[in-house]
Amino acid sequence: MWLWVMLMLCGNGAAYAQEETIDVTEQIELVHKSAAEWTFTMPDRSITAEVVYEDAVASVTKKDGETTSTELFATIDEAIEAAGEGDVVKLYADISITAEEGPCGTGRLPINVGTGDAPLTLDLNGHTLSFPDGGYIDVSTWGYLKITDSEGGGKVTSADRFAVWVSSCGYLIVDGGCVETTNTIVDSGDPREKCAVYNQGVMFTDGGTVSGKAYGIYNKGLVNLRKGKIVASEGVGIEGDGEIAMLDLPVFDCYINDINLAADKLIYYS
Repeated sequence: MWLWVMLMLCGNGAAYAQEETIDVTEQIELVHKSAAEWTFTMPDRSITAEVVYEDAVASVTKKDGETTSTELFATIDEAIEAAGEGDVVKLYADISITAEEGPCGTGRLPINVGTGDAPLTLDLNGHTLSFPDGGYIDVSTWGYLKITDSEGGGKVTSADRFAVWVSSCGYLIVDGGCVETTNTIVDSGDPREKCAVYNQGVMFTDGGTVSGKAYGIYNKGLVNLRKGKIVASEGVGIEGDGEIAMLDLPVFDCYINDINLAADKLIYYS
């Protein structure tokens, strides 16, 4: 196993940084401490190194009491499948899921784990998760997903329809990053496919940006508005006959209206 590492070597009171490639299989002892940290002992010194993995696109971090463990995965499908409630899936590369890919063979990425108190967290980590030809994140019934971005600049983007579908009894928190559709197909049929999030469950805006074309969010469930930004470059920020609870005030940037309400609906204020 060859690792590219940045080493801090100490000896005779001097310290210096050095880039070095080391065959760790020749070392006396090798301990895998976490996804990106190894400790290995050579005859004259012990070194802790941050490791660059070129073949890993995502990691899953699990916490059990005071113990935290992280495992790396070569595909996003494997990472999602291995994750459970309260776990964090973190991206390490830009990922594109085509129509032929994904566990469903349709380009969809299903989320069916988590709880309200311990959702599955998707940390974009500054990277892009894209669906170029019809796929999307499918927050299934009893799926609980939180989208965040620890690095900044990360996004979930779909080219032909909505980027996230929240099923009935599904649960979505947008906490960071950008969830967007770039669908500019004039004859795309249903204009709801030109929204960023199609919500039939429960959704919270806690930060980040939800950016659609015809609609930012098409809502047939419950949207809880807190922080964040909602964009509809061609139309309405929130459309549909679902309920809206205003817990805080997000920023709207819409071509027509911020919110359209069905005739029998109210906005509930905290």
